[in-house]
Amino acid sequence: NPVFPSLRLGGEYYYNFNKISSSAGVRYLKFSSAEVFMFTGSISAIVRDYQLGYRPFLISEGNTWFVSHALKLRRSVINSESFVQLDLQYGGLPFYFVINNDLSQLNSYRAGINFRIRLLDNFFIQPIFMYELEEFTPNEYRNRFNAQLNLSSRF
Repeated sequence: NPVFPSLRLGGEYYYNFNKISSSAGVRYLKFSSAEVFMFTGSISAIVRDYQLGYRPFLISEGNTWFVSHALKLRRSVINSESFVQLDLQYGGLPFYFVINNDLSQLNSYRAGINFRIRLLDNFFIQPIFMYELEEFTPNEYRNRFNAQLNLSSRF
């Protein structure tokens, strides 16, 4: 079976009011053997130099629902495009039992720190460090450390 969906659709409506922003959205993925609906939204507030944000995900696969949560605390540094951010995430992912064609939920817990620094006018560097406690089969967990270095350019 293909890893990537044959059809992807989605949209999200954003609304800002003073120092509070929110959104609501839906996504649809069509695979050869399944259809997946994802509902999401976000709410965030700015207090002084800090931004606190929350985003849930509700994922439907067949008649089964999976829920994930992401919480961020961001502080702008130097300028509004540079920041340091603490990320906390918890989520359930579908796990397919081949023997009895049943779905179960696997859980994942993440905590990380994320930096973005503007270099010159249109270049950014973003190191990310993340720790994850991941359930890879039911009731079996492993530790994972993740490091990324993203380079981007605005044009």
